[in-house]
Amino acid sequence: TPALSVPLPSGAIYYLLDDFNHQHEHAVIAGSDQLRYSSTHRVAREGCGTWQYIRDKCEQVLSQRHANDKSETTRAQATKMVKRVRSQQQLQTELEFEWLRQWYIQGKSHAELHPYWHKPIRRMENALSELKSSSKDVLDLLKAAAAAFAKQKSNNNVKLVTEDLYDVMLEAVSE
Repeated sequence: TPALSVPLPSGAIYYLLDDFNHQHEHAVIAGSDQLRYSSTHRVAREGCGTWQYIRDKCEQVLSQRHANDKSETTRAQATKMVKRVRSQQQLQTELEFEWLRQWYIQGKSHAELHPYWHKPIRRMENALSELKSSSKDVLDLLKAAAAAFAKQKSNNNVKLVTEDLYDVMLEAVSE
């Protein structure tokens, strides 16, 4: 959105167009008839923008990392694996871009001002590390499946590999 400067008389009311009011909060901080200072801030999302939300989401997704019910059919296992990998890839993206990069871009002095965030950031880094390890495991499985297909071999893990699993990993890489 390009910057906008509009002179308004004291006491004037204005409306920010489109959905700007729903995602941002605008406040006049100080001013007089001659000069005013104002600020526009993004409105914090409740629920999905909190530490409790991301902590619980990490615990939920990571608890399913090695979940495999041997009594299920191979097709059912493959379907669940695709869902699990998709949720892991989405969480990995959210952690990295919505949380960790946003933290580190603020710099060292910002981190020193907010020591209460150090432990949650470490927990998110550990979760991201586990997710990346899981991604590597899936990529190894896909490579093994491709190699087995090329050699016309078959093994049990290859049966879990579906086109949907390839699609999930390709989507994650392209984001």
